Amino acid sequence: MPPWPVSCVGRDMISSEFYTDAFRPADRFDAAEAAASAWTSLRPVEGAGFAEVSWRQWEFDGLAVYDTEFSPLRFERLDKRFNPYDHEYLLLQIYGQGDSRVTIGDEVVRHDRWTIFLFDMSRRYSNTANAVKTRGVLIPHAMVGYDPSRHPPAISLAPKSPQGRVLLETFWTLPDRLPSLVQGDTERAVAELADLVRALMLDPLGLTESRAVRRARRAAMETFIALRLHDPDLRPETLCRAFGVSRASLYRLFEETGGVAGHLRDRRLEAARWELSRAESSRGVIRGVAERWGFVDPADFHHAFKRRFDAKPSEAVGLNPAAATEPVSKSPGAFLRDWARKTRATAGRDAGDGALEGGGPAARSVAA
Repeated sequence: MPPWPVSCVGRDMISSEFYTDAFRPADRFDAAEAAASAWTSLRPVEGAGFAEVSWRQWEFDGLAVYDTEFSPLRFERLDKRFNPYDHEYLLLQIYGQGDSRVTIGDEVVRHDRWTIFLFDMSRRYSNTANAVKTRGVLIPHAMVGYDPSRHPPAISLAPKSPQGRVLLETFWTLPDRLPSLVQGDTERAVAELADLVRALMLDPLGLTESRAVRRARRAAMETFIALRLHDPDLRPETLCRAFGVSRASLYRLFEETGGVAGHLRDRRLEAARWELSRAESSRGVIRGVAERWGFVDPADFHHAFKRRFDAKPSEAVGLNPAAATEPVSKSPGAFLRDWARKTRATAGRDAGDGALEGGGPAARSVAA
């Protein structure tokens, strides 16, 4: 029995947690080393002090998903050394904080914050990491059609790239959604993640328009919109550029809600109504709220508000807060926004949007 909590979530999902702060400082490295021995060996980093490690892990339907944080450490994994996994698997990983230097096979890679990496763990692997917060998924080769003889040992996606935006939305939020998933949902989540990795990282030029890719792209676009609702220059063309899609494709994604322009207008109106319901009546309050949510023409705002809610903007001012629904999306993107806010507060810069707005190629072999 391992010295950390293990529980069953549903019929086929096993979750576990590990925290070094449950041990005496002098014992923490040994405890972390024992806990990680199923797939890697740990080495201390000189001058780093006592090891601080915490992680949560879920295993289900052939995947292992983890959410972890650790102080500077060195991870080493030699070819075919460990047995609990069959070694024919990939590590899909994102750092929300920190960075590292990774050696995978004969390649040396700098693992930067928010860049999405896919590593082939059947090869020799070492990772010297600074203090890191990371999320990852171990995926069998066969699940996504990875072939070590054809595919490179490390593949990355820039977070601002069309493919990166889509995969980041689904992958980063997966640990937050797992506890609420039932059996059918976990199977679907596994299938969708496999489709996304296959289409966006292993075959980015022949982007497979599966249902999973379309659904993930729509969710990522909704988060993109939610983060920029206040920007009057946010238009359908902005989404086309950010996600590398045509106007026709964009319209099809939002067809059920009357097109993306209608979706943008409705989300902005909901946000404006929510803010007005919490505002005190004062001169210029309606104009100010309208402008903050992208409505530069007061008359246009008044008519759009009346059509959407069958009420005048003035009737929403000071409304009971319970009568107006908070406009912030509760989609998976909500966690990404929360993470970005926390990171900005601790790092003193816009790591969420800033990292996501970083340029770079869509998908690349690190060896290239």
